[in-house]
Amino acid sequence: MTAASGLVHEEFHSPAYSQRGGQFEVIQLWVNLAAKDKKAEPSYQSISNTDIPRVELPSGDGFVRVIAGEYQGRRGPARSFSPMNVWGSPPEGRRPRGISCASWLDHGALRAQGRVRLRSGEIVGAAELAVFEREKEEVAIEVLEDTTICS
Repeated sequence: MTAASGLVHEEFHSPAYSQRGGQFEVIQLWVNLAAKDKKAEPSYQSISNTDIPRVELPSGDGFVRVIAGEYQGRRGPARSFSPMNVWGSPPEGRRPRGISCASWLDHGALRAQGRVRLRSGEIVGAAELAVFEREKEEVAIEVLEDTTICS
């Protein structure tokens, strides 16, 4: 008899949350590994809110939470097999050519320029994903209302 390999994944919340209820939001990013890394031992990274650096935007319009990668000299706590930036904010400004960039809107609305595909044209709404062109260095986003974004 041989042991099966793979990953078991389960989402759950505490019994206390079951009793009191409330808002429960989760965003997960699953990344396909390069062939050389596919046999790596699975692991879990527990990252709390206090572990995530917060960088105020120069415009005063909000902030970036750096979860993975780097933003304005601040590094996020998440480890990854391939270079990646995960920011809890719009990816405005310059970025290196050839880098994949996308924004998921949990709620709210924004206008995006430099996009590849959006479900509803230039305006991105709640539960939509904006995927930006890899060849462009500039990304411009205009937030149209109170918005929560994961980029």
